[in-house]
Amino acid sequence: MRQAKKDNKGGFATADDDNDEITFDVILSDIIGSTLANRMGKNDPEYKNFKESFDQVTNYFTERFSFISDELIHDVFTEINSRAKDIVAVISKKMMDFCDLMEFFSAVIR
Repeated sequence: MRQAKKDNKGGFATADDDNDEITFDVILSDIIGSTLANRMGKNDPEYKNFKESFDQVTNYFTERFSFISDELIHDVFTEINSRAKDIVAVISKKMMDFCDLMEFFSAVIR
């Protein structure tokens, strides 16, 4: 089974056009997981919940949004903004992912 490959700039490689494993969820999970893992301290009250949910980090983020510190939420959205080209590249290949994007943002904003 093929896996999503990162390029040397931290984004996902786009040269492999036939790679159907790079999805919106893969990119979003990578952004949320890596941002929270790098910036959430072990003394953070949410750390244990985050570690237990790492395999489903997108669900963790939307379900526990109100318990995550504002600073970490800002960091996640800043990282999403900085990786916008990766997200747009994936969504433009599979427009069905656009619904996932809208669902994610509507769940988080509620």
